[in-house]
Amino acid sequence: DRAVSRLRASFVANPTRVMALPPAAAPRPEPAPEPVRWRSAGVAGAAEGAVLTVADGLDRCARITLGAGRAGRVMASDARLALLQPEEPAGAALPAMLLAAPVAPGTVVTLAGFGQGGDSVRATPVPARIEGQQGALLTLDASLLQGDGGGPVLTDTGALAGLVMPGAPPRAVATPVLREFLVHAGVLLADAAPQAAPLTALAQAQRAQMLTVAVTCWP
Repeated sequence: DRAVSRLRASFVANPTRVMALPPAAAPRPEPAPEPVRWRSAGVAGAAEGAVLTVADGLDRCARITLGAGRAGRVMASDARLALLQPEEPAGAALPAMLLAAPVAPGTVVTLAGFGQGGDSVRATPVPARIEGQQGALLTLDASLLQGDGGGPVLTDTGALAGLVMPGAPPRAVATPVLREFLVHAGVLLADAAPQAAPLTALAQAQRAQMLTVAVTCWP
């Protein structure tokens, strides 16, 4: 006990020396949240990479990107449709061919779009069926999501029979309306050959993916 007391007494406090604690690690800054944006679809195949899509909501976009991130702008629009032009000329696209004759009820078609509107720029083909036509709109038997609006409706020959409208019930703008809009915008798409041979299911899905472009609206 005496030894311990002497040992304690040998320690003398030095008020001039202060033990500094190591600095606390600076908190990591939280990553900036990605701006809210929505994604829909469009159909490529016009001159210089122009993309045909639906006009819904485009007037609220601070900027628009096409595909993997090319800047785009609205070249022409009306109440239903819009034609988007990339700021930089794009390479040659697979030409979209308009269906010349009316599409019959019961026709099996392929749609393509982006479903929930995630980050993928590769469209997903969706099987569907034409139920009928109401004025300028085709009615569809299909399961569609927000990111499918603006996508193509393709027949088994790969011809463009319509453009998917957003919202419910599932509908699409019919070819005559598309043709009239494109003519007014100064863009011509050729008509599909009336006796074209049907594509295989794989070729039809591939064509749908190649014609479909992601259209992203940024606030």
